[in-house]
Amino acid sequence: MLNTLGGVNTKKKIIIVSTLLLVISLSVFILGNKSKKTTCQYDSSQKDYQISTKYNIYSKKNIVVKVVSKSIIKSSDEKKLKQMKKEYEKQYKTLYKKYSGYKYNLKITKNKLYIKLTILYNKIDMKKFIYDNGAMKSYLDENKNYPLTKAIDYYTSIGVSCK
Repeated sequence: MLNTLGGVNTKKKIIIVSTLLLVISLSVFILGNKSKKTTCQYDSSQKDYQISTKYNIYSKKNIVVKVVSKSIIKSSDEKKLKQMKKEYEKQYKTLYKKYSGYKYNLKITKNKLYIKLTILYNKIDMKKFIYDNGAMKSYLDENKNYPLTKAIDYYTSIGVSCK
């Protein structure tokens, strides 16, 4: 390759080749660490409210690293929405305190409760999580990672459709 650079001196050839190798190495690293996004959806209508949730499951090398869910709960019953918000906040606060790795935001606007929940699987205390949620153990691999296929199996088992 150095010979194809013609009249360029050896020092410049080495710099050019080194730079080229660095760019190739960085490209391979970045492409290899890119996360994949799988989208799932859940919709349900109850007597006094409707819920629609979109789940974005992010994985690297087929291991789930985070799940971001965005829910909209619609109801004409403002009291019902306030109660649900209070219950969800309590639940998410407890999950964060017990396991870490949970971020959440809830707000009510015009007869709708908006919920955004992010679960960071690399931040969760998995040992404690598995102890408290024994059924989840079957969805994890031997290294306590959450394979994407198992995540999709779990979401499908609770009525969520995934693409």
